[in-house]
Amino acid sequence: TQTNAFSTTRLQQLEGLQSAMDALTNALYRKEPIRDSSTLDDAVRHAIRVARELAQERSSLRLRWAKR
Repeated sequence: TQTNAFSTTRLQQLEGLQSAMDALTNALYRKEPIRDSSTLDDAVRHAIRVARELAQERSSLRLRWAKR
């Protein structure tokens, strides 16, 4: 069996980010775009939240590493 390199929370974040990117891509590039403002707002909010969480984790790791 293969073990996952990511936690369940991280996998959920990544799956949500994938869905958000799909929604934004469909709004821009589909032959007949689907532009539901509520869905697009949610997609952008999710992408921003995940990006902030990742940046915060990186910053925290960098601080810990510097203290070694």
